[in-house]
Amino acid sequence: MRTHDVASPLTTTNMEFTTVEENDQKVYPDTIFILRINNARDSEDMRSQLRTLNKHIRLTSKKFGVSAYTFNKNLPDWGFYDQEINGKKDSEGEGTLWTVNNVFGRKVEENANEKAQPPSMCFISKFLELRSTVSDYIDKQSKSKKDQSYPGAWPLYKSGISYWTKAEGLKQIHFVANIFGWYSIVAAVLAFNCVYLVAAFFKYRRNTPIVNDVTERHLFRSGLFMQVLYLFHYVPFFFLTRAVYIHEYLPSVVFGYMLLGAVIQFAIVQDYTRFVLLDPFNVKSDTQIIPNGSKAKVFVAAVAVLQFLCFAYWSPFVYGCAMTKDSISAKEWNSNWHFSFTK
Repeated sequence: MRTHDVASPLTTTNMEFTTVEENDQKVYPDTIFILRINNARDSEDMRSQLRTLNKHIRLTSKKFGVSAYTFNKNLPDWGFYDQEINGKKDSEGEGTLWTVNNVFGRKVEENANEKAQPPSMCFISKFLELRSTVSDYIDKQSKSKKDQSYPGAWPLYKSGISYWTKAEGLKQIHFVANIFGWYSIVAAVLAFNCVYLVAAFFKYRRNTPIVNDVTERHLFRSGLFMQVLYLFHYVPFFFLTRAVYIHEYLPSVVFGYMLLGAVIQFAIVQDYTRFVLLDPFNVKSDTQIIPNGSKAKVFVAAVAVLQFLCFAYWSPFVYGCAMTKDSISAKEWNSNWHFSFTK
């Protein structure tokens, strides 16, 4: 790499950076650069400091005193549309810091079979490097993608993602929600909020509680906790600038099912005192998972059966089973669903 006293193509106030033949002795002084680590510690060896991606360096020409600089502008076709690099006179100005992502080549005296030992790093250094890598990756995903979707459409499953297709047998693997389960979660969230607001209104505004203390403690503590976790795993996606996908809603679905269980328990359990702990490690001997009443058993059985039937109906998309065009089209219950091989 060489810099010389020629104006850069896109930034005429800066010096041009180019390359020369390895043994070109005439321009050798132009190829000498000083590598400086940003915020380096003088008490440590330089090689021990340049170990992680969160370390930044500057490449400054020894002869001209300019630093390697880049900005968000590409060269024309003769430069293969690569991003321009030039020499900036303000050697410590913005855009002159670089990171080392890869190291190519090996010293002659090194043993090719010897594996390099990774340097020891404290937890904070590992965490900061990981966060930096994740942030860079997320920034690269901000462009519009084919299968991305809007978070507001996730709870009612407006569209899925096609992962794999095979023309022979019209097989495909497609992200399909359990319609009954996902719609039940939405209903449970709405029902829980209605019950919570009504109960709170009558208790704190009218001073006439409509549920006893035991029921309130079991329903609202567990239910409210699950709803908070549901929202914490769902709401942040509305504020992300990168492309988001429906499978990122699955953690919220887990907590949504737990909230659904709390709502079902409130609907079928009349006496919550049976679940009161005798001590932190024991419960009453007559405690049952499902109450003895026929209404409760029918309700729980209906939920389980409908959940299973929905899974079985769309299971060919889960396991990539062979289907016909008619069966694929029949499973497109929504006009926004677009399965493969329907035309």
